[in-house]
Amino acid sequence: DAARIKLFEYLGNHDLVEEVHGQGPVADPLRQVLENVRDYHVRSIDDVLWLRVLDVVAAFQARGYQRDARLLLSVSDRLELISGTYLFEVSDSRATVSRIEDGQADSGLPRVALSERELAGLYLGTVQLDQLLDSGRAELVGGGTAGDWVHLFNVAREGFTPHGF
Repeated sequence: DAARIKLFEYLGNHDLVEEVHGQGPVADPLRQVLENVRDYHVRSIDDVLWLRVLDVVAAFQARGYQRDARLLLSVSDRLELISGTYLFEVSDSRATVSRIEDGQADSGLPRVALSERELAGLYLGTVQLDQLLDSGRAELVGGGTAGDWVHLFNVAREGFTPHGF
């Protein structure tokens, strides 16, 4: 953030520069330091960061977490590569993730059903689980209400890259 702000400060301090265009994350810190936030304009929001999780256990165990929780995720995959139920046990910012058979599932744990697409968004932090549940893109299996576990996949900062690939 500091480097991005300093770069724009450098560009803005030249008397020949009237306007600076650039790419940045949705939650751009630059907007917060401008003297007039109305000078900051978003012309488009483009998504050039795509992900398809191929190994749920390895990917989500390598990821960091900001809260502790236990949760079952039932993933449906159109290609049947990662379809199944996964037990997430998160403690001290680290997750233990294991694929389990449906008969092994602890019925006392919340279970969320979603697709591989939504799973990728949770991994990157570009979408929150409560948003998926509210919009119907994920379903709380067995009814019930969402608890504190719904914030398990939230991140401090959403992933961003200005480079298409």
